[in-house]
Amino acid sequence: MIKEFAMDNKTYCPAAFTEIYVDNAQRYKLCCYSSPLKDFKGNETLPFEYFLSKEMEEIRNKMM
Repeated sequence: MIKEFAMDNKTYCPAAFTEIYVDNAQRYKLCCYSSPLKDFKGNETLPFEYFLSKEMEEIRNKMM
């Protein structure tokens, strides 16, 4: 059901294109609702390294 919703949904969240989210455990996340990307931690990675990373670019490309 979630996959069908994702395929049929014609909207997207702009947070991946404009924001960087860090949770209380210093883990970077796509947004406050997403799971953390396992290779990125706030105390080990600079914000722009995360935002401009290959993983984030792939997510943004898939969203388009």
